[in-house]
Amino acid sequence: MKPEKEDAIKLLNSRHSDPEKFLVNLPGLLRTERKQNHWTQKELADKMNMTTQSYQAYESGKSIPTLPNFIRLADIFDVPLDDLLGR
Repeated sequence: MKPEKEDAIKLLNSRHSDPEKFLVNLPGLLRTERKQNHWTQKELADKMNMTTQSYQAYESGKSIPTLPNFIRLADIFDVPLDDLLGR
């Protein structure tokens, strides 16, 4: 597993009593935040400097953001990282 992905998983485990439940809810949270800002998946992917397919994997639950990408998402959505992490 890549170190960045391991860091994200460690962070989730340290902040949630049930990280699996959080991971199930994450795609919906990302979709809601994106739609509240009236962005398409492509527009948000461009803001994240990633491919649309990579971002779509977050919203479909096929992938979880790395820790740096969680931070980028919080900055782009203009929410505290703890809010994005459901804390």
